[in-house]
Amino acid sequence: ALITLKKKRIRTLKDLKTKRKIGYYKDSKIKQIIKYILSEMGIDPEIHSYIPLSLKEMQTALDEDIVDVLVAIEPVKSELLKKSGIRIVDDGFIEKHVFSPYLYSTGFTSIVNVNLNRKAIKRLVLATEMAIDFIRKHPDKTVEIIRKSFGIEDTTVYVNIPSFEKYSEIDPAEIRRLQDKLRDMQVLLREADYTGSLMKREDLR
Repeated sequence: ALITLKKKRIRTLKDLKTKRKIGYYKDSKIKQIIKYILSEMGIDPEIHSYIPLSLKEMQTALDEDIVDVLVAIEPVKSELLKKSGIRIVDDGFIEKHVFSPYLYSTGFTSIVNVNLNRKAIKRLVLATEMAIDFIRKHPDKTVEIIRKSFGIEDTTVYVNIPSFEKYSEIDPAEIRRLQDKLRDMQVLLREADYTGSLMKREDLR
């Protein structure tokens, strides 16, 4: 969601036609995506300042006037929306204008790496599968861990658990659709061929 403070004169995306400080989660492609969305709306994305933030920094960036608007992701989004002074400028900002559901990240490695580090890759894959199984079987405990990790003490704040898929459950067509969209947006600068790239169980033996 794209959010701001109610005291700011920002009510719709059209209010981003003047220079603003836009906050987004660091270590992501969100900056390029924001620029694409604004450009598609006829707004010059280069007039704005883009501020990368950690999840912890996102919790206070608006109040401390570090940013004018914030592309908030979970669990920070739910926590911020509990505050009375927050305004939603555009809910589902990325999903609505880019791709829904938005595939946040996918882990890849090379066949060469699998062959050279088979035991380590096997441990990584199995550990990831165990973590996903835990999240699915114990959602309440997972929420407790998330709250503790991000210091969310307010139990009335809804914590949304992202959807995780094991490598054996991934739909290559879904990855391809998102890849094509990201290439159109120039977030990805070249095409990657995922044909036959999904590992089989026997690949780890």
